[in-house]
Amino acid sequence: MLKTLFIMLIGSIITIVSIGGISNPKKMINTVLSINPTVRYLIAIIIRLLFGGILIYSANVSNYYIYVYIIGGLLVLSALAILYLRPSKLTVLLNWVNEMPDYLNRIWLFFGAMIGILLILAAIF
Repeated sequence: MLKTLFIMLIGSIITIVSIGGISNPKKMINTVLSINPTVRYLIAIIIRLLFGGILIYSANVSNYYIYVYIIGGLLVLSALAILYLRPSKLTVLLNWVNEMPDYLNRIWLFFGAMIGILLILAAIF
């Protein structure tokens, strides 16, 4: 039961953040850019490792466990990729994303929301 709640909670957080970003992508990116680069770097890694580890640990309670495993594994891999980037390169990447047109950012955020909804549905069914 607790593992199911963890999956639903992570899916809800991903969905809420993505939908919030869809409404104003530039504001979301600028908010992230306003954080100290080293702190931003550590937060990005820790959240991805924590969420990925919890999803991998909790996946076995879902009937769609393979999707939960894959999303958890991708989160862990993305944490490792960010670890490789270092704070300065992460800032360059965020600035590049900030220069993209809003519709492209909204498309990516839409896919993020769909992944969050997939996690919620995987926990329910």
